[in-house]
Amino acid sequence: MSGRRKKVASGGPIVIHQPSPYPEAEAGAGWRPPVRVTARAAKIYHGDAELRAPIDTGVETKPARRAAAVDALRGLFLLSMTLGFTIQPEIFPVWMYHRQFPPPGHAFVDVAGISWRDVTYGAFLFSMAAAVPITLALRIARGATEFGIIGAALKRAFMLFVFALLIGHSNSYFIGEYTQRSRLIGVIGFLLTFLVFTRARKDWNRDRFETLQRWGWGAVVAFLALSPLIYDRMFSIYRRDDIISALAFAALTGWIIWYFTRRNIPARLAVLAVVVALFIGAQKAGPVQDFWYGSPLPFLFNNSSLVLLCVVIPGTIAGDLILRWMQTAVEAPAERGFGRLRAGMLLVLALSATPILVVGIYHRQTLGTALALAAVSAGAIALSWSARTPTERLVRDTFAWSAAWIMLGMLLEPMGGGMRKVPDNLSYYFAIAGVSMMLLNAATLITEIFGSGRSVRFLTDVGQNPMLCYILYSVFLNSLLEMVPGLRDFMRGSQGASIVRSFAMVLIVGLITREFTRRRIFWRA
Repeated sequence: MSGRRKKVASGGPIVIHQPSPYPEAEAGAGWRPPVRVTARAAKIYHGDAELRAPIDTGVETKPARRAAAVDALRGLFLLSMTLGFTIQPEIFPVWMYHRQFPPPGHAFVDVAGISWRDVTYGAFLFSMAAAVPITLALRIARGATEFGIIGAALKRAFMLFVFALLIGHSNSYFIGEYTQRSRLIGVIGFLLTFLVFTRARKDWNRDRFETLQRWGWGAVVAFLALSPLIYDRMFSIYRRDDIISALAFAALTGWIIWYFTRRNIPARLAVLAVVVALFIGAQKAGPVQDFWYGSPLPFLFNNSSLVLLCVVIPGTIAGDLILRWMQTAVEAPAERGFGRLRAGMLLVLALSATPILVVGIYHRQTLGTALALAAVSAGAIALSWSARTPTERLVRDTFAWSAAWIMLGMLLEPMGGGMRKVPDNLSYYFAIAGVSMMLLNAATLITEIFGSGRSVRFLTDVGQNPMLCYILYSVFLNSLLEMVPGLRDFMRGSQGASIVRSFAMVLIVGLITREFTRRRIFWRA
C-alpha cells in the first residue's frame, strides 16, 4: 500500500482504504518496519450454519439454543465498516475519519486517540474470534483430529490470503488508478471471487458446481497474473488487502491456540501474557525487538502480528461462555430473576460503554473516561450478580470479563503515548475487546432476555455472510457506480446529501447480503 494518498479532484472517486503511514515492501524481502509499525484492520471469518449445528467439546449433544447475538454483533460491525468505506473524504468534521488519518489530506498524524471508525477494526476482529469456539466445537463433535483441525486452520488461512490478493488486484485503490479500466477490473475481480468462494447449496448439482469452481480457480490464477499487465505492472504478493491478510494470520493462530487450550483458560491467558511481554520488550532495541519485527516468512506476515491475539483471545473466551450457554436447556420465562426493569438498566449500561470510551479517549480525558467505565462496569456486575438461569449467568460472566479487559486497557493507556489504532498498541486492543464484549451482552439481552430477536434479524442475516458483505461495496458497487458518469457526483455536493448517500449504500449492501443469506448462498473460506 502506498504511503501517500492519491490526490482526488472535486467529484472524484471515494478512497475506500486509508493509507498506511509506512511504505509497502513492494520490492520484497529486506524491508522491516520501525517500532510498532502496523496499520491493520482485520477480521476472522465465520460462516452461518455453524452457529446452529450440534456442538460439544466432549460428547455429542443436541443444541438447545442458537447464538444469534454473535451474528448480530458481527453484522453491526460489517455495516459500520461499510459506512466508513462510503464516507466522502475532506468534507466532514475530523471525528468522522480515522483519528490518525484526519483531513485535510488524510496523511498519517502522530496523535493519540480513537474515533468511531477505529472501533470497528478491533471490534469486528473480536466478534469473529467469538465464533471460533462454536465453529471448532462442531468439528470436534464430528470427530475431527488434531491434524484435521490444524489442516483446516491452514486451509482457511490460505483461502483468506487468496481473498486478500484478489481484493488487492481488483480494488482501484491498490491498483493505483481511478479509470474505467480499473473499475472494470474491480467488477471482474468480484465476479471471480464469487465463483471460488461460494459454497454449494445442497439442492445444487454437485458435479456442475465443482466443474464451475475449478474453472473459476483457473480464471483467478489468470486474473492475478495478467490483469496487472493492463496497467503496466506485474503481479505482486504485497498488493493485497491489509485487513484480510492480517485476518488470515489471526484466524490461523486463534484456531490453533483455542484448540489446544479449549479446556484450560489459564493456559490461554498465559499465551496472552507472553504476547504482552513480547510487545513491551520490543519497545527497545535488542533481541526481543529483532524477533518482534522479524518473520520466517516476511512476504506473508511479521511476528508483530501476534499483538492481534490481545483481542482474539478475549474473543475466544467470550465464545467459550456462549458455547457453554448453548449447551444448556432453554429456561422458562418464569425462572428468570431479571425483571424487565433490571434488564433494561443492564442494556443501557452495556450500550453506554462504547460511546464513553470513544468520546473520552478522542478528547484525551483519560482519567474521567476510566472512572466512567469503571462505574458502568461495577453497576453492570452488581445488577447481574444474582443470576439464576443459564442466560442470566452468561450475562453476568460476560460483564465480569468485559470489565477486566476494559480496566486493563485503561491501565495501559499511558503506554506508548496513549491509546491509538495506528501504530496499534495494547491499550487499544484490550479496551476494544472490553467494549465489544459489552455490546455482545447488549445483543444477548435483546435477543434472549427481551425475546426481541426479530428486531436484530437484519443484522443477524448480514453477519452470517461476512466475506460477501465486506467487499460488496468497496470492490463491486463502488466500481459499478463510478463507471456511470452521472452517478459519480450524485448526492456528493454537501455534507447532508453525502451522508444520505452513504447510508443508502449501507442499506443496499445490507439488503443484498441479507437476500443471499436467506437464499442460503454463502461465501466461505
